Amino acid sequence: MTNGAKADGGAHRQGHLQAIDDMRGLAILAIVLLHAANAVLNRGLDHPLAPSTRLIAAANDILFHNSTIYFALISGILYGHLFAARPHGAFLRARLANVGSPYLVMTAGLTAILWFAASKPVAGLPAGIVRNLILGDAWNTFWYIPVILILYALSPLLWRVMTDRRLGALALLLLVQPLLFTRTDTELTPQMFAYYAGVYCCGMLVGADVPRALDWLRREAGLVRVVAGVSAIVLALLHAADLDRIGFTSLRESVFYIFRLSIAGLVLPALAGWGLPVDRQPRKLLGLIAAASFGIYFLHGPLLRPIARTIGPMVPAGQPAWAVLLAILLSALAALFLCLLILLPLKRLLGYRSRYLTGY
Repeated sequence: MTNGAKADGGAHRQGHLQAIDDMRGLAILAIVLLHAANAVLNRGLDHPLAPSTRLIAAANDILFHNSTIYFALISGILYGHLFAARPHGAFLRARLANVGSPYLVMTAGLTAILWFAASKPVAGLPAGIVRNLILGDAWNTFWYIPVILILYALSPLLWRVMTDRRLGALALLLLVQPLLFTRTDTELTPQMFAYYAGVYCCGMLVGADVPRALDWLRREAGLVRVVAGVSAIVLALLHAADLDRIGFTSLRESVFYIFRLSIAGLVLPALAGWGLPVDRQPRKLLGLIAAASFGIYFLHGPLLRPIARTIGPMVPAGQPAWAVLLAILLSALAALFLCLLILLPLKRLLGYRSRYLTGY
């Protein structure tokens, strides 16, 4: 065990950072809440939306949009903390098995289901699967997997840039360029890779010396809170003014880059100092959600649409805010429950092999 892993983050086995597990659980909850709200607001409610409902949509965007940043940050931390000193071939094979394999299975399965539901010719299905694998188009949440797989492949190069003092200018460029080359919704573009490369590299810097990074974040917590608060206000103003793009740059995504990283900078030290034992609720439940997070990521999107279409019409006419919020919460809980209802029995039946099929 490294001294860093032992000294902080709630480590309880070799190289393990409990705070990262906890953060992974919170990240997938944020993503499910984001998509539950989007499903209810876009597919479960009558349009046009009431003014209070539009405010809920804006708040949902500010609170949860682009929470995939947390996952990319976690991946970068783990690479710097655990994998940078290990052979890259073994790391990449493990990522292909644990990330690429379930991505292939889920993409093929979902593509086939939607293909036959649309009564498309069977002969075109293989090409459709290949296209969706390359572009992450099987569902509008799958785009992230090709992005992170490419970043995994480039990890040694990115690691060298971030740790070689002679390449400091290039490292700084990698960290700030997401402010200009922002993500492009759910379309797989070069900007997507540039944007998340910046996040991944931030994680690498933390993972290079976790205790030192956490100590710095604790010392500068006041500054980090100010950055988070100002970012949230700027996002609210951009929403109120209906401002976003200047050319190929999304102002909102630029601010989200800063906002999400600052939130992570507050949450990680808090989780590292959380004294609740891992076998006690609610940390035990959070651990279960974290362990199943990859499977939940794959399954929750397709499940939320029928859930939202079932729960949304129960909202009374006029869309009172309490009813809309309740519909969103119930939709998120239903999606989580159904995901676990699918994943847990498969895990019990298949053991470790289930991760190659579902990610859990």
